[in-house]
Amino acid sequence: MRRSKLRHDMRQLNLDAMYLSSPENVRYFSGFTGDNGHLILTQEEQILLTDGRYTEQAAMEAKDVTVVLLSGKLSAAISKYVVSRRVGYESSALSDDTARALRAACPDTEWVPLSHFGLAARSVKDADEIAHIRRACAIADAAFAELLPLIRPGVTERELKRELEYRMDRLGSEHTAFSTIVACGERSSLPHATPTDHAVSEHDLITFDFGAVSCGYASDITRTVMLGTPELSHVFELVLSVQKQVVERVCPGISCSELDAFQRSLFAEAGMSEYVVHSLGHGVGLQIHEDPRVSPGSETVLTPGMVITIEPGLYLPGKGGVRTEDTVLVTEHGFERLTNTPHHIVL
Repeated sequence: MRRSKLRHDMRQLNLDAMYLSSPENVRYFSGFTGDNGHLILTQEEQILLTDGRYTEQAAMEAKDVTVVLLSGKLSAAISKYVVSRRVGYESSALSDDTARALRAACPDTEWVPLSHFGLAARSVKDADEIAHIRRACAIADAAFAELLPLIRPGVTERELKRELEYRMDRLGSEHTAFSTIVACGERSSLPHATPTDHAVSEHDLITFDFGAVSCGYASDITRTVMLGTPELSHVFELVLSVQKQVVERVCPGISCSELDAFQRSLFAEAGMSEYVVHSLGHGVGLQIHEDPRVSPGSETVLTPGMVITIEPGLYLPGKGGVRTEDTVLVTEHGFERLTNTPHHIVL
């Protein structure tokens, strides 16, 4: 079914073949999970080139795909299948050097650069994909529940990061979905803070942004924990209120830009719009950031099966910040939160 849709897109673009090189697209359209795969699709066949480390694995994972041992130069190996054809390729996943080598090896081939090809197809998840994301969310929720008793004055950001990642690993995560963020006190004003040996104080806001992975599919969750009575407790309450209101608007037919504009209007009403520094959210799947982008410029309209994040935040330089985020499934009639850790966490 996935390759049928891909071939339909190829016909629309008048392509004789498609060369896929990003690990996510190779996995999505072939089933191969190794990190060195090159997939060539025509209307009649599908060929996966990989090196000797992965040929046995590829034969087991890539059903109905011809697996070819990749030896020598990549450009020479690919040229055998694309001579004198019009071939699309993922320009966002291919280096300039590789693209030049392909053109030199196949001078009679018309190479058509397609940025972010396949992301639109991947933006609507099937039942299996949703099940994997749901499990990744459950792992993240369970790991954070185990971490909560360890959050106390004196513990460092780096210690909390290690404990959280250990628990996700023990509960079945394949690896972390991205670099875990733990930021406390004034450092919570840094949206992508790297955990340090900075210690938690008794009246702190602590932001945790983390995710687990199940069968290649990611989850994404952020929670800000309030310790004692921080100066920015009113910001904490505002962000949680805005996130709740925005999530409740998620449904088929609403555009991503509308959702982003709604959260900005709520912050503007509260006189806090100057502290909004990023978009509302993004799609989640085989990549932690993929289509649809829940941002001001996005024209994407939500449809059932899309999985997105809703993550409003406010960041006050030198004082601190608050973000709260859920992974959310768009359903036939509305939404379902896939991350279920409580938002109002006061210790």
